[in-house]
Amino acid sequence: MASSVSQQAGFDLPEKHQPSTASSKSGIEKALNKGASWILSLQDQDGGFPFSFHDKVSIGAWPSSQAVAALLSLDPSMISELIKSLHWLQKTHQDFVWGSMKKGSKLLESTIWVAMAFLVANEIDENYEREVFNISDQIIANANNDGGWGSWKDDKSRIVISSQILSMFRQIMSHSASDKIQNSVNSAIDFLRKVQNADGGWGFSPSEKSNEVATSYALIGLSGVEICQDMIAKGIEWLEAEQTTHDRSRSNMFKREAVWRDDGIQRWSHFALPIKLYALALNDPSTKWYKDLRYLLDIQESNGTWVDPDEPFLAFHTYISVYFLSKIKDLISLSQFERYCQLMDQIRREERASILVANRNKVKQIIMEDGLVFSESGFTLSSGEKSNYYYDIKRVLMNPVSVSLIGKLIWEEIRYDVPDAIGGLESGAIPMSISVVKESYESGQPIRAFFVRKSPREHGTKRWLEGNVFRGDRVIILEDVVTTGGSLIKTIERLKEHGCEISRIICIVDREENGRKRIESMGIKFESLFKHHEFEELV
Repeated sequence: MASSVSQQAGFDLPEKHQPSTASSKSGIEKALNKGASWILSLQDQDGGFPFSFHDKVSIGAWPSSQAVAALLSLDPSMISELIKSLHWLQKTHQDFVWGSMKKGSKLLESTIWVAMAFLVANEIDENYEREVFNISDQIIANANNDGGWGSWKDDKSRIVISSQILSMFRQIMSHSASDKIQNSVNSAIDFLRKVQNADGGWGFSPSEKSNEVATSYALIGLSGVEICQDMIAKGIEWLEAEQTTHDRSRSNMFKREAVWRDDGIQRWSHFALPIKLYALALNDPSTKWYKDLRYLLDIQESNGTWVDPDEPFLAFHTYISVYFLSKIKDLISLSQFERYCQLMDQIRREERASILVANRNKVKQIIMEDGLVFSESGFTLSSGEKSNYYYDIKRVLMNPVSVSLIGKLIWEEIRYDVPDAIGGLESGAIPMSISVVKESYESGQPIRAFFVRKSPREHGTKRWLEGNVFRGDRVIILEDVVTTGGSLIKTIERLKEHGCEISRIICIVDREENGRKRIESMGIKFESLFKHHEFEELV
């Protein structure tokens, strides 16, 4: 078990140092609630929502309808908070309707989402049925001869657009029979049958290479259609072979689509992962895709958003994520998913603890070989004390292997209690802090580094502190070797004078000569990677 392995490593991993099970039932709900709160914070006074959260100029029917559909799918009781948004859409959506669009104007996907917002609202309050059918009529009237729809009038049929319309029409059919809509459903199904690629997937347009977004939307549209089970099975097989997991970069989760039109190129950025997961939740009863669902929750930002690294200003990726995740939550066995996540947490803890053991043993070996000197005649330490053992940790910190591993060991200690800044007294704390800062950056939780001078600069700023540490910062102090703690106490004093809060002290080697006791008597937590007796026993 993880606890026994971590004890072998020489220190315990307390509960707060274990990864949280963010993907349990409460984790899914927490992710949805955080996302919904962030979306609501963007609501304009008129009820609209923006395309980009950097400005309100981008408020329009497309992002507004996505936001409304997401929030109402999550919690129908939010309709009271979204009445003004629905009224805003009722008044403005005609300007965005594809059937009446002018050249170079709005796109069909905007119209689809407006209809979806009214459709979700109509399931709660039947006053929106007229809008649903009015938009549906316009969409039906502008279908292409092949049974699909393009992104704008006279555009060739697109799989993503046609699949979204098929899904929407099938939802309408579940509430109200309509021959016109049924005929359009049949035509769209026939269109998707004809354009499915030989590998089982679909491209953005007929004859294009298969991709996750188009395949996922096609599978969502076809889900539950009995005559399409062979098509669905082939699509699922292709989709599962295209694993979008944490083994791939986050940038690859976002797919770009570019299509030509007379007045220029139109580009879309699709967040593939939530769309894919909903397609799998509808069509694949196995748990093979739970790994990806776990990852979707893991990459949510602390403020509740899902962010495209290449286009971090876009708000609609969060709208889409909340919309599809709320639907996934209603389809899966939450208790089964919770058990899966608990098992994955246990495996992660054991794997991480095993790595810690290996890293710690390697650093210990390097200290024994290059950083520890024994002399019968003894050494005089910086504290004035005499000892037969001298720790030359500066040499260890100049070793590329050991300094990297020390950074990993310290980061593992603090990653669930991250400070604002980390550093200590020159010069040992400098390579230590840089190594930790590197780990924090690569883990997506960047912290700042600093160091404290032994004496102030004689020129220029004449500062005691260098680097990035500010008044009010919560800091962790690093030290290479601690004997009596005298130099640490001076470092603490300098940082307190600067207005910093000391979270804890972490050193590489505790010589066990009263330094820990002095620091802890000040009410500051003291931790070490190694203790002197571990090396003394080996020598």
